[in-house]
Amino acid sequence: MIRRAQGLAIFLALFGLAVLLLGRANITPHDEKWLEQTYPSHVGDYQMVGSADNPQQSYKMDETTYLELKPMGIVSRVLTNGRHSFDVVVISSHERDSFHNPLACFAAQEWKVSNPHVTHLQTKLRGDVEVSVVTAEKGGHPSIAVYTYEGPTAMHGINTEMMGLKGLHGDLFWTELKTARPQFATFFRFVCSDSGVTEEEVLEFAALYLDSAPVRPVKI
Repeated sequence: MIRRAQGLAIFLALFGLAVLLLGRANITPHDEKWLEQTYPSHVGDYQMVGSADNPQQSYKMDETTYLELKPMGIVSRVLTNGRHSFDVVVISSHERDSFHNPLACFAAQEWKVSNPHVTHLQTKLRGDVEVSVVTAEKGGHPSIAVYTYEGPTAMHGINTEMMGLKGLHGDLFWTELKTARPQFATFFRFVCSDSGVTEEEVLEFAALYLDSAPVRPVKI
């Protein structure tokens, strides 16, 4: 009986893996252009500043980031209301390895990070959202950064379980296993370096943006 149960468990695991791999071969081609059309270029009275190369983005993320993260796409936009400007980065990927703690990226890019902490946003569309907040300084200019993640079934902040089976990576893994289809997650980062802007104002903008963005915009 035990051997039969073990054999069945192994068979189901291999079957699930095979279905998942076959599903990955037929991933719906959501790409950077799709991200540009899906996520907002303006929220409230904030409008995006487009670039000459691409009116749908304010600037192009460096090639090293693309090579390291292997994302579906990255959208980098600066939204301004004429008084304050917020740098918004949206990154989506099918790969769990694309998502990690941004503190490592800040350090690699020679930012001095201080006061990292976790707080919560109250949003209309996503309810209570856990976000991470840091002050990142480079060249004598401090910036307040807020970031969070959206998995296939829930939002996830940075905590000890973010990389575990109860966090973002687990959300991707178990949802793929249950649906037998590949899933994707999205990283949101909000940065403001304007003098006099408080953490509360950056959090308010982050909540405004999330309420303007579609909740898990597509089921794969």
